[in-house]
Amino acid sequence: CGITQQNSLLKCKTCNQTLCNTQLTPKDKSCVLQHFDENMMHKFEFRLISGKLVTIECLSCKSSNLYDLSICKFGDKITLICRKCAVEKLQNKQFTQHDFIVSSSINDIFVPSTSQLNEAELEFHFVS
Repeated sequence: CGITQQNSLLKCKTCNQTLCNTQLTPKDKSCVLQHFDENMMHKFEFRLISGKLVTIECLSCKSSNLYDLSICKFGDKITLICRKCAVEKLQNKQFTQHDFIVSSSINDIFVPSTSQLNEAELEFHFVS
């Protein structure tokens, strides 16, 4: 699609292809979500401003299924959590349903823009 801005790119950890996380018209999905749907490859990483590679995955169980992850405010941090772990944490009263961040864009819910992730203080599994 021609996107080359580092803060809009994600790398598939399965095939090492770099894909954009930008929804361009007339497409209804970002290249990342299209890649996920067409190839069922769902481990992605991106580079923070500091240069560290970050894997997009659940804070608790490390699930990397993009369609299963939600953005959640956990304490004073913004993180990603899968549905199963979210239910467990809700049942254990570790956080409330008000901790989930709701967005008007489905792409923002499943794959937050890397610039949003760079700006937030995150708890992610760092890969070397």
